[in-house]
Amino acid sequence: MIFLTKIRDEDKLVSIAIEALSYTEAEAKSLQIKNVVTRSNSGIESISKTGFKEVLLNEESLNNDTLFFKSKIAYAIETGNGKMKTVKVPLLVRAADSVQAFDMLREYTEGYLDSARVFGLEEIDLLDYYDHEKCLELNLQDFRKMVLEGRIRVSFNTDNLRKKEDPDEEEEGEMEEAIDDANPFF
Repeated sequence: MIFLTKIRDEDKLVSIAIEALSYTEAEAKSLQIKNVVTRSNSGIESISKTGFKEVLLNEESLNNDTLFFKSKIAYAIETGNGKMKTVKVPLLVRAADSVQAFDMLREYTEGYLDSARVFGLEEIDLLDYYDHEKCLELNLQDFRKMVLEGRIRVSFNTDNLRKKEDPDEEEEGEMEEAIDDANPFF
């Protein structure tokens, strides 16, 4: 699901789209993103579920100058009783401009039935889109920052590691002993 989060940053309202499995996950990600995106002691104004079923991202234009568009594609399917039914699918599109967004939609609809067409395309005010991968990158950035600031201490236990004199020389049973020594459950 795609959620829309509105964050108050000093005197302006910033909108961010977040991919999450639940409202709770969207809220947690919103709090994390808020700390990265804003510089002030800001707050989250709202979190709402959007109707977007899919997101189309142009990998070539993943910079701050790109625009976001909401769009719908429509295609016809045959129902069980032989009648035709129109299905509309809302999409979020990230592109450099409306021409590129339309081309992306047209290319996307080629995978659908012949009846698929772009139903609408409208630019929306959105700062960024955070999918699961981008949120993981934020987690790593936050972790590194906390380690560098000294808020988290990282240590490694090297007691069970043995230095081997000759890497080609291996006695029978030595590997099992090393595994047993390193694993407290055996």
